[in-house]
Amino acid sequence: MQIDLEKYNRSSGTSKKKPTRTQRNFSELFHRDIPFGNRTLTDKKKERFYSELHLLFESGVAIKTALELICNAQRNKKGADLFTKISEEVISGSGFSQALEKSGRFSTYEVQSIRIGEESGNITPVLEELMLFYQRKIKLKRQFLSALAYPAFVFLVTIGVVWFM
Repeated sequence: MQIDLEKYNRSSGTSKKKPTRTQRNFSELFHRDIPFGNRTLTDKKKERFYSELHLLFESGVAIKTALELICNAQRNKKGADLFTKISEEVISGSGFSQALEKSGRFSTYEVQSIRIGEESGNITPVLEELMLFYQRKIKLKRQFLSALAYPAFVFLVTIGVVWFM
């Protein structure tokens, strides 16, 4: 599915500024400084968001309708408010990537990937890649935690035995 860029990206003033040192930092691409208590989007939620958006775009649903469906599917108020703001930004004429950037909840990697998808007219494969990225990230976290579980248990038992003696 190709998005009509004239319709959804009217204010795409892409600047050719030289990236700053922090923008070139690799970790900046994948992580944004979000206060712990204010974080509303976990990796699972982002993976689900990109999955649903990809599926809706593959089905031929317009971006406005897709964002409204995602807003209505949110269980908590913070998530619904976030996606409502994104939807309002897109409806008001901003590009989808600009709306995500203004929300402050998405990494530079995600925003730039979606911007490339918008400009090239291939947003569906970009959403699929973001979905797969978060699936792999979640899987890697689970593997890491399961790999550390047994050594942590052995360490705690050892500390307990030493303390008991």
